[in-house]
Amino acid sequence: MAGKPLALLFLGIIFFALVVYCGLNAVENGIQELMALEGPGQALRFKVGEGKLVILFAGKNYLISYGSYLKGLF
Repeated sequence: MAGKPLALLFLGIIFFALVVYCGLNAVENGIQELMALEGPGQALRFKVGEGKLVILFAGKNYLISYGSYLKGLF
């Protein structure tokens, strides 16, 4: 029983992050349609390649290098 509140907390955090992510995408798609912009969205994207994880957030690239430990996951 002690783990149930902790599990609910983590589920709540995940749900909140998902709602924020979907909201960002919806707003960005609407802005792109209104302004007739072309190209992929830049609110939040993830790319994996060549030993690094690239996070594109608000138009800026953030690189996270991972070694052989995480290579099996991706």
